[in-house]
Amino acid sequence: MKKINHKLLSKNAINTCQILQQHGFFAFIVGGSIRDILLDLKPKDFDIATDAYPEQIKKIFQRKCILIGKRFRLAHIRYRNELIEVATFRGDHKQTDKNGRITRDNSFGSLDEDAHRRDFTINSLYYDPVRKKLIDNMEAIQDLEKKQIKLIGKNKDRIIEDPVRMLRAMRFMAKLDFYINDEFHQDIQNNKKLLENIPAARLFEEYKKFFHTGHALKSYQKLKDYNCLIYLFKYSQNIKNNLFIVNALENSDNRFKNNLPLSAGFLMAVFLFHHFELQLKNYKGTATHYEKVDDIVYHIFKAQNKICSVPKFFISMIKEIWYLQHKMSHCNSNNIKSILKQKYFRAAYDFFILRAVSDPTIKEQAKLLTNSQQN
Repeated sequence: MKKINHKLLSKNAINTCQILQQHGFFAFIVGGSIRDILLDLKPKDFDIATDAYPEQIKKIFQRKCILIGKRFRLAHIRYRNELIEVATFRGDHKQTDKNGRITRDNSFGSLDEDAHRRDFTINSLYYDPVRKKLIDNMEAIQDLEKKQIKLIGKNKDRIIEDPVRMLRAMRFMAKLDFYINDEFHQDIQNNKKLLENIPAARLFEEYKKFFHTGHALKSYQKLKDYNCLIYLFKYSQNIKNNLFIVNALENSDNRFKNNLPLSAGFLMAVFLFHHFELQLKNYKGTATHYEKVDDIVYHIFKAQNKICSVPKFFISMIKEIWYLQHKMSHCNSNNIKSILKQKYFRAAYDFFILRAVSDPTIKEQAKLLTNSQQN
């Protein structure tokens, strides 16, 4: 395994470690950033682990530092264009409920304890950028070379402690093109129903990590392989593996690679669109098209938010995207200008264009919408 390339390290992360060490503390860059550098991937952000307590970190960095969190306090060190998260080594004195799930996990500990409480071996690397020393207590390098994702400790115990680790394993398989062994695979199959008990807001955060970090299509395929779409999408039985979804996921990955903005609402609109169409087709009663859309959206997300909750802002965006699909599919020279002026026109247009790739019945309208913007 190659050495750490310091050109890929954040200067602010190195500086933070230097300052902490100058005050007599240990300080290491940890986790995913070191893993990604060793795999020739560009790190997204940099986290630091130290034996300094949060109040000590605050005293050192003063106004640059904000302490956050209630259950376990973290320090955010603010630089001009970057935020470095600093965590005190965590101990292994967690409290669990009668089923083994973690209910309290806020004790400080040693570097070795901190390494043992991390989820996967590949995320347990500690790098001292001052002394240029890599610490690997969990055989992480070996697993990186084997391209294997392995839980630290007994699989079943770690899964019961936090069932989201199963989703994280799938996400890393998709992101890194790694594998898990047969035992871990079977443990996921046997325990995935535990995901039903995860707070809906937390699952929305996992949804964003799956589909807005450059590996959306692979993540979708991995979730399908494990029959786990149902834990993110209420109406997963109506999610069809059609060209529209594949194109939307590829488009999301391309936008990420080109540093273009991504909206958590857009792909949610894609995944739930087929169910929306079914509901619209079978809608009973007299109402305007907008009233129908409004009513259907309300009921869809009343159910969806019980498993993976979507913030109101994104629901409003999704409603407008779906509403405008009908108007766009019936656009002509008389109403095109009013469509172009709609608040969510750009998102709805992108959505419509993706649909037109696999739906020949709306290709002419897609062409008209495109040409109208160029005139």
